[in-house]
Amino acid sequence: MDDSLENFDGTFIQYCDGASGALTGEMKYDAEPVLTAPSVSGLTAVSTGSGLDITWANPASTGYRSTLVRIASSASPAGVAPFAGTAVYAGRGTSAVAHGLASGKTYTVVAYAVDQYGNPSYPAEYKVTV
Repeated sequence: MDDSLENFDGTFIQYCDGASGALTGEMKYDAEPVLTAPSVSGLTAVSTGSGLDITWANPASTGYRSTLVRIASSASPAGVAPFAGTAVYAGRGTSAVAHGLASGKTYTVVAYAVDQYGNPSYPAEYKVTV
C-alpha cells in the first residue's frame, strides 16, 4: 500500500446564513456499503505463567485483509472494541503471544477480522486467567 485514497463515502449538510433550507448530499469514491466483515473463529488462549499463547483461524472470505488481536483486563471499563485494551497482534497470521501479564488476573482476549474496506468483524472473545 502507498497510503493513497482507496475509497471514500461521506455525507454532508450545508446551512447558509439567512436561508431556511439546507443543502444535503453524499460524495463517494470507489465506495462500498459498510458491511460487517466475516469473523475469526476458534479463538483460544493458553496461560504460559506470565503470558498467553493465543491462536485463531482467519476467515476464508476473499474480502479478508487482516486480523487484530487485543487484550484487556476483564475488569476494564473500556469494553470490547477494536481500539480498547492493549494491541497484541495485527496481520494475517494465526497466532500471537502476550507477555508480561499479572499472575492470577483474568484477561479478555478479543480478535477482529478486518475486510478490504477497513470494516471490523464482530469480536471473537476468550476469557482466561493467567
